[in-house]
Amino acid sequence: MGYHRCSTYSNSSNAASSTPWAEVLDPFMHKWNPLPSHPQLSKGVHSLVVLDGGKKILVYPSQSSSLFSYDVEDKSWDLIDETFGSSFGEFQTPCVVVDDILYCLSTEVRAYDLAKREWFKKPVKGLKGRDVPSRWYNRDESAAFLVHVGNGRLCLVCSESSISENAIMIVRCTRFRIRKDSDGEEESRLYAIIESLRVYTMDNCNSLTDCLALQEAWFNSLLKEL
Repeated sequence: MGYHRCSTYSNSSNAASSTPWAEVLDPFMHKWNPLPSHPQLSKGVHSLVVLDGGKKILVYPSQSSSLFSYDVEDKSWDLIDETFGSSFGEFQTPCVVVDDILYCLSTEVRAYDLAKREWFKKPVKGLKGRDVPSRWYNRDESAAFLVHVGNGRLCLVCSESSISENAIMIVRCTRFRIRKDSDGEEESRLYAIIESLRVYTMDNCNSLTDCLALQEAWFNSLLKEL
């Protein structure tokens, strides 16, 4: 099995008909080959998460409520939950997985138990007041997403651009780990234990995507600091 790369897209520009949802690299032939698709991917892919060192890929299709798992070795699809996307509406990508729990960011950090194949009823506690932009979905003004920085740690990265000629951007990075408590309840509760909060200012940046593309060394050093 070679390296693989994945794409997220929608069918608004006919990308779904021309762009493979994922490809695998044949290191001997030096060629990328598309992975088998699924009928529900015809309208695009909203979110992807790679698991088990690249052996499995979680796939959440666009305009769908279902969550699928693709087995790279067996080249087979598994329906995990057909009501996955109907509980909390739209969420930001990418999602991340730590200890068999899928974390997704909407207006709060929500958690999905992959073993039980169900959402935790309540959001992750302890992140309120961490400067999550209220309009994260408008990428012209602000953005927020989750990053798995290793060793079971997550980082909530939030950015907000100022309306000025210099295009100043403020980036807030909150690193945290998750603690699971039962509190005598039937379902365990998830708590965010904050380990660090850093604020950075970037000049001449219009969006966080631009910062990641043009300032790769800066972002890598930022994650090392965290």
